[in-house]
Amino acid sequence: MMAAHAVEQIDPELAEDGKSVVFYAWTADPEDCLVWSVNFPVVIEEDAFLVEEWRDAGWQMIMQQA
Repeated sequence: MMAAHAVEQIDPELAEDGKSVVFYAWTADPEDCLVWSVNFPVVIEEDAFLVEEWRDAGWQMIMQQA
């Protein structure tokens, strides 16, 4: 498992079905990436997907591991 302090960047993406947010947590090594997703019972419209808020949520989830 990747150490939380090794993460340098988190990129959230809305899945094609609109019911999942996929997070990519990157380290300094481009070969080292942690991927996880959060699923929802409703569709999130692409224009309502607030990337910065989801990025902040991703950081909170990673820091809970620390």
